Amino acid sequence: MDIINYEITSDIEEEIWKEAIIIFDSSALLNIYKLSDKAKEDFIKNVIVNLKKRIWLPFYVFYEYNKNRYKPINETIELYNELNKICSKINENFQQIINHTKNNDNHPIIDNEILTDFEPKLKYFKEKIEGEVKRKIEQINEIFKKDDLIESIKSNLEIGKKLSFKEIQRIINEGEIRYRHKIPPGYKDSEKNGFQKFADLIIWNEILKYSSTKNKSVIFVIDDNKEDWWVLDKKNKPYKPREELVYEICENSGINFLMYNTSSFIKASKSKLQLEFLEGTLDEIEFISLVDPENISYKGIKLSSNSGSGSNEQHRIERLTDVVDYIYSRINNSKIFELHDHKGDLTVYWTSNPTREETSTVEEAWESVYELRENVEHEIL
Repeated sequence: MDIINYEITSDIEEEIWKEAIIIFDSSALLNIYKLSDKAKEDFIKNVIVNLKKRIWLPFYVFYEYNKNRYKPINETIELYNELNKICSKINENFQQIINHTKNNDNHPIIDNEILTDFEPKLKYFKEKIEGEVKRKIEQINEIFKKDDLIESIKSNLEIGKKLSFKEIQRIINEGEIRYRHKIPPGYKDSEKNGFQKFADLIIWNEILKYSSTKNKSVIFVIDDNKEDWWVLDKKNKPYKPREELVYEICENSGINFLMYNTSSFIKASKSKLQLEFLEGTLDEIEFISLVDPENISYKGIKLSSNSGSGSNEQHRIERLTDVVDYIYSRINNSKIFELHDHKGDLTVYWTSNPTREETSTVEEAWESVYELRENVEHEIL
């Protein structure tokens, strides 16, 4: 194979899909916990079970997945707790309306009948949401007792053998040099501690070792969207694997190599392998795997969201895009560089001093997603 002129044509792609080994990264497996029960079951049936003879997991992928699988489960619980907080804020805002309008000798004056009619409806709505949230959290907690995904992985998939300490030490020594020169993968994790710093490189070496013995092409599915795996477009979205990775695995193992995130893998598998997923499964998977919140920007504004647990949350990013849409519908927001929602700390970073009208519009935008405008802080870069 001519590495310099390596190119995947449609014919080569078809051949790869016919016989390739399919390898999942821990990032892709962990994202499956963020799906609804229906979509998760659909993924297990169509991918884990249906393709079990073709899927291989590096040992360190399974180790990382098993170690971290409770994080997305807990994050999902936090999403439901967030709903309760929003409901409480709606109730608080309603009480503020009552307090501001109860005296007939002051303005604003609102017909009390409007409020008395709405109050029991709001109470019913709040109780229904709280009851549903409680039920969902109880269901999610059952996952801790019976995890269908890990049981399916254990019973269906081949998992690689653990590398020796000597092999890992070699990879670490090699990694020090690679990271210094930003040779992928893994250098974006250079600030982490211990083996975690070299986790991606250890997984990559497992793939290199395994693929060199099988003489089969590799399809690698990964939802880690950082630049030490992918070439990113102008919107920081991955669109092809880093060339260094392609060259290295082709030279090492003499095989063809394709890399997808889970969303693009599912799309391709529907046409290449005629897998039949339920309606909605692809939409859910696309939502959780297509965008890396650490790098997202929307309409020219950088978005940053964190729950406080050390991981970004897609639902907070979605709310931030709603804030941006609101702002764009009312003002030219070219002065805004970044919006933050860090554990409820709402911050707007401006490139220059905003007018009072501009800051007020941004605060109104936060109100439109049920946040109090007095919680919004404005910072000048």
